[in-house]
Amino acid sequence: MRLEEAHDLLRRPVDRAADAENVLKATLIELKAAAVRDRDHDGSKHIWCLETTLAIQEGYRDAFERMKAGQFYDAWCALADVETLFCHLERHSDLSDFRLQFIQTHTTRFQSLFPYRNFTSIGAIVRERRCGLCDAVISPRRGCHHRLGEIYDGVMCHHEITDFVGTEVSLVANPVDKACVLFLVDPATGKRVDYEYPLVEYVTACLSSPYHAWGCRWTKQRHPHEHFRDIPPSSPCPCESGIDYESCCLREPGVLRPHCDFFFAVPPARMPRLQYVHTTP
Repeated sequence: MRLEEAHDLLRRPVDRAADAENVLKATLIELKAAAVRDRDHDGSKHIWCLETTLAIQEGYRDAFERMKAGQFYDAWCALADVETLFCHLERHSDLSDFRLQFIQTHTTRFQSLFPYRNFTSIGAIVRERRCGLCDAVISPRRGCHHRLGEIYDGVMCHHEITDFVGTEVSLVANPVDKACVLFLVDPATGKRVDYEYPLVEYVTACLSSPYHAWGCRWTKQRHPHEHFRDIPPSSPCPCESGIDYESCCLREPGVLRPHCDFFFAVPPARMPRLQYVHTTP
């Protein structure tokens, strides 16, 4: 397979067969090895970009399939990995080809449907950091000739923390590592209490392909009081104003809550039923 054929396959992630994908991977490995052998820095860097593009396409498809299968936390981690790959790639590519802009946009949209709002973040004092390419110790006064994030012989330079002391675990809303979701544990059983994923289930049930475009718009609407029968009038209003229910929305035709409208480029063959849930964007 030639480089032009590899480009063509990468432009067709929707109908690309598994056998063709395996051939594509093997071809990119061979082309990169040849570029490294010929000391073609630009060529090996280009092949690295293509390999990363393929990993993004595979990760996005894997996340979609896991959402379809109800493996929501695994799907969330797969989306986080795709997001990380984009951070690596965007400094070396304009993302204008291979459906990358579509994937980046819809990765963010899928993430917005998940109920995760609290994460853990570990603080630490780094005692030693080394270059992932040459193993040189990196410090303010010493280092190596490799630049962090640059591509050398088809491999991205990264730093490895080889010695550290943990100092804290913080609760954050915007973590570096999105896999660090905070889950509660049932004290009676010791088992993890999972979240509910109605919006993820609804959207993925409406989509037959990860490459069917969709969008959503958050607004606020009055929701019927019957959805809030379990909330006493003297309790905080479910609109989250901080005022008692009886002094706030209970006087109105309904409770003012976030409302989400979905739009699908390809109309679903069957519209699934979405049960009412208390959720926020």
